[in-house]
Amino acid sequence: MKNEEHLKKLVKRYLNNQATADELEVFVHLHKLGALDQILNECLDEQILYNEVIPKRWPLKRLIPVAATVTLLLMSTFLLYSNRNYLKDLFYPDALTIVETGSKEIKNVRLADGSIVTLNRNSAISFREEWSNTAREVSLTKGEAYFKIKKTADCQPFLVRTEHGLEINVLGTEFNVSDNNNATLVYLENGKVMLNTKNGQAMLSPGELASYNQAHNSINVQRVESDRSLAWKNNLFVFEDETLRDISLELEEYYGVKIELPIKGIDQLRFTGKVSRSNMNTVMSVIAETLNLKIKQNGQALTFYTLK
Repeated sequence: MKNEEHLKKLVKRYLNNQATADELEVFVHLHKLGALDQILNECLDEQILYNEVIPKRWPLKRLIPVAATVTLLLMSTFLLYSNRNYLKDLFYPDALTIVETGSKEIKNVRLADGSIVTLNRNSAISFREEWSNTAREVSLTKGEAYFKIKKTADCQPFLVRTEHGLEINVLGTEFNVSDNNNATLVYLENGKVMLNTKNGQAMLSPGELASYNQAHNSINVQRVESDRSLAWKNNLFVFEDETLRDISLELEEYYGVKIELPIKGIDQLRFTGKVSRSNMNTVMSVIAETLNLKIKQNGQALTFYTLK
């Protein structure tokens, strides 16, 4: 599985202080598994024989544990400051792939079977490059994602696991999963999915939204409109009879601005509408005109105020 020539090259690069940061991570992992013990001893013997780097009064039996201890200390220190994933190369055929998005990016991820996962802002998934023969699995470790699952010829199941203990079992379908705090929301657009918890199951049909409460280990299923559940994926804001205060909080988070509502009662004005997220000024203008308000902008701060 692991090519001896590659392993020997890796050990020599480490001993000669030539290893890259990625190679150091590989070295640590394999060393912990004991996969480098023999090769490390052979390379140390070569250095003793040809370079005389070890004084003769140091027996080899004493050298090996010392070298191993120094190696572990150095590698442990390195890992404390390293936040990178292990290499997905010949050393790691089963390595986890982790994909994350920042506060201002949405990302499409194509899986090995052709399925597509669209990650919302501040979200993350993890999966293995090579799945087992029985199931394909992806973990939504935080945030929100839209899954477009490709059905395989042998109808191999596809599992999505959330951080809060919900398992979603599908064959070929399109659905959205939001996993934040203690609530997990699953909206099914096409196909069918089975939701599994410790105490039971629930089957979703298209147009249904399931709300899973981890604290009570309960699932509530209701029929909803797709616009609201898929607004982020369609680059839309969808507000349904929401207060200006709640709308402002969502706009502040999305655009990174400060919205002020200084007039008494203005924060309780209600707005219903659908508007593209692409242009902040357009969004603000639509809300202001609908509610008969004016906007004043000062740098990154915007103030809604009433007409006189």
